[in-house]
Amino acid sequence: MTLKLHTQTSFSHEIERLVREKKVTYFDAVCDYCKEFNIEPETVPKLLTQQIKGLIETEATELNMINRGQKKPKILE
Repeated sequence: MTLKLHTQTSFSHEIERLVREKKVTYFDAVCDYCKEFNIEPETVPKLLTQQIKGLIETEATELNMINRGQKKPKILE
C-alpha cells in the first residue's frame, strides 16, 4: 500500500465522497476511511475542516450522543 498524504481539503473531499457513495454518516465515513488507510485517530482532528466537524457534531446531537449544552468533545474543538 502506498502512503497517501492529506490536506484538510483533500481529506474532506474523500469524506464527502464516502458519505455520498456509501450513504453513511460523516462519523462513519471518517472511521471507515481511517481504518482502511491505517490513519491514527489522534491525527483526524487536524485533517477535519470546520464544516465536517460541524456536520459530525450535528449528527451526534441528533443521535443523542452529545448534548448541545455540554462542552464540545475534544475531537470537535
